[in-house]
Amino acid sequence: MNLGRLAPAVLERTGHGVGRVAGVAAAAVRVPTTLLARDGVADPDVGRLGPLPFDGARRLPAPDGGDLFTVSHGTGPTFVFVHGLLLTSRIWTKQFRDLPAAGLRAVAFDHRGHGASTAPPVGATGALADDVVAVLDGLDLRDVVLVAHSTAAAAACAAVASGRLAGRVRGLVLVGPTSRPLPMVLPGSVVRPFVRGFVGSGAWSRFEWSRLAARACFGPDPRPSQVELVRALLASATPAVVAAAVDAAFTADLSGVAPDVAVPTLVVNGSADLLSTPGEARQLARRLPDGRLEVIPGAGHLVMLERADAFATLCRGFATDVGAVTGRVA
Repeated sequence: MNLGRLAPAVLERTGHGVGRVAGVAAAAVRVPTTLLARDGVADPDVGRLGPLPFDGARRLPAPDGGDLFTVSHGTGPTFVFVHGLLLTSRIWTKQFRDLPAAGLRAVAFDHRGHGASTAPPVGATGALADDVVAVLDGLDLRDVVLVAHSTAAAAACAAVASGRLAGRVRGLVLVGPTSRPLPMVLPGSVVRPFVRGFVGSGAWSRFEWSRLAARACFGPDPRPSQVELVRALLASATPAVVAAAVDAAFTADLSGVAPDVAVPTLVVNGSADLLSTPGEARQLARRLPDGRLEVIPGAGHLVMLERADAFATLCRGFATDVGAVTGRVA
């Protein structure tokens, strides 16, 4: 049977049915909390991972309709943060707390379909790159350090490689970048409606399943509050957003655009990252014209949460090296 020729409605109903079965399984089988996070260990992040503090918020028009919600906090040399798909700008909560205290400005936006942005979700890297350009142009930002996580790294690199951000970006930081398309056994015409049905069944947002997905993003010793933040963000993604993220994961390819990224680039990876391995990050850094790699021991895919202090030190040092910051900052 040629699965690629099955009607999308049939595939969506199949995904919905599988999701219902998964929901029943989640209700019947409780995942041991010891596999998810070290409950019982002191968690200093409790109550500190809330919404982003901000001095200003703006809605900027997206290139193809709707808007992109942006926030900024602090004054001084600017870092622009681009979150990975299925998350929101809230994933940068520690950076919005720490960088302004060091005399730096933090800016972030929600991807289309995510968080408070109303632009329709798409799974094409080109559209996401257009959004990065729209934000930097709309806020008239110059000499920034652009920081992009996971799949969004491909969008940031495409935006820089296009030449449309000349004079606006001094340096690029890629955090846990997914540098190549995920291997796909089935065609996208099968995967996309199946995923839409699975998510529409409610299975995606069920506590146990979303918590397992969140846990997979961390290294061996995550704090429960961090896992819960990521779980809540993943569970809030709509079926359309998840389907678009699947498309992006199966098509985004950093390796092809990397040689055209004409700004200094820092690749930051966790040694325990299962989604973007240190080996893949090393290969990417070598393909960049002016790239270097820093591996943070023990961290998983969410370095900005797990090792916020080490990550901030790397970012501040890199900003100084590329001339975005003059002199060392606190």
